Amino acid sequence: MKTKILLSAFLLTAVLIANGQWSSDSLSQGTIRMAGATLGTKAYFAGGQVPAGSDCVETNKVEIYDLVTGTWQMEYLTQARTFAVGVTCEDWVLIAGGTYNSYMDQSSRVDIYNSLGIWNIAELSVPRFAISAVSKDSLVLFAGGATIMTNESYDVVDIYNIHTNQWSIQHLSEPRGGMGSTVAGERAFFAGGENAEGKSDRVDIYNFSSDTWETETLSLPRTWIGVAAVGNKVLFAGGILDGGTFSSRVDIYNTETNTWEDTASLSMARGFFGQQAVTICGYAYFVGGSGIEMDFETIDVYNSWDDSWSVMTMPNRLTDHTVVAIDTTMLIAGGFTMTNPPYGNAQKIVDIYSMPDCIWDGISANQEEEISVKVYPNPSSGHIKLEIPLNDHQKPLLANIYNLQGQMVFSQSLNPGDMELNVNLPDGIYLLNIISDDAMHSDLIIIQN
Repeated sequence: MKTKILLSAFLLTAVLIANGQWSSDSLSQGTIRMAGATLGTKAYFAGGQVPAGSDCVETNKVEIYDLVTGTWQMEYLTQARTFAVGVTCEDWVLIAGGTYNSYMDQSSRVDIYNSLGIWNIAELSVPRFAISAVSKDSLVLFAGGATIMTNESYDVVDIYNIHTNQWSIQHLSEPRGGMGSTVAGERAFFAGGENAEGKSDRVDIYNFSSDTWETETLSLPRTWIGVAAVGNKVLFAGGILDGGTFSSRVDIYNTETNTWEDTASLSMARGFFGQQAVTICGYAYFVGGSGIEMDFETIDVYNSWDDSWSVMTMPNRLTDHTVVAIDTTMLIAGGFTMTNPPYGNAQKIVDIYSMPDCIWDGISANQEEEISVKVYPNPSSGHIKLEIPLNDHQKPLLANIYNLQGQMVFSQSLNPGDMELNVNLPDGIYLLNIISDDAMHSDLIIIQN
């Protein structure tokens, strides 16, 4: 029975009942190289550069878009800067580092904001831009980075505990800026980047549970990689090679087997400056990008459910844009469109790609029967009750919960008579599967703490 249950979970497939829908909104003005983050139903686009005559200047604007109401509000960073990095940890949005004074100076500032409108301020141990930032539970990691004028890179990892308000420092295996980063399960991945010696093939992996580091190696050294975690894979896509050429290579790391799979290729070679790869509904999106005096309207899409690739076209050609995801919606904000390369226009449009009917069919290759299950309350704070007819619950079942990136975030065996689940998950939409060896039930559940 164990083998069949595991196989059933592995063969889980997804169906998008309706195609994604495009809509749009606008920033207050054309802006490039913003930091991006999300908190609840809101997207935060912070800092960047805005046109000023024939040049661009740094801005301190934080434009906040509420996906539910379609409204905007404005907040302000304590320091205007561009190429900062944004990250969310629990109920806080953090905007860190960056560069200002026309790239002459680097910032150590960390603006910390919550949904109640409360601002806090902290400082990184080293001023820098091209930082990679990730978070899990109460920890935020700000890894690597560089300065422009001195061409210096850093191995420092500033770690902030949102609960204790304490900072600590660890180190990468080598200094570099411009890494791609993501979190998969208990591990954070910091991949590629560059330093004074050239592009790097290093992947530093931090384990949140054990507070330990290990390293892996990409198939090609490169910087400004698009990275996304989806299902049981981490994808390292594109980037810039030594000599300034661009790559279409996609390295694929399997987080279950801890091995590298065969590489894949993007539809065209390009780099991803900043936050331009996201995951929704078990699909990874690598959005737009940059080439040599080129921008792109191409989105390469990886489907984790059937291990396939496809290509979408977004409404605008963009580079230096910012991409974030809220549940089943992707927002592509700002950026630069070339009209006479390398000249062009800073964009204020926010393209919104939504999958309102993104649901899973819950049927695997070897499961065609349906278990009758009533799930309530829904939404819930994590205490979930089940009603399962006795004839469907005479043998053990398995309850698995997946997030919208296709990653399993909860699993519990249900012995006969077990009718409750107690989960501790962030607010959001999840897929609950109740599995036996020959049948399955699926429900979308909403967690609201």
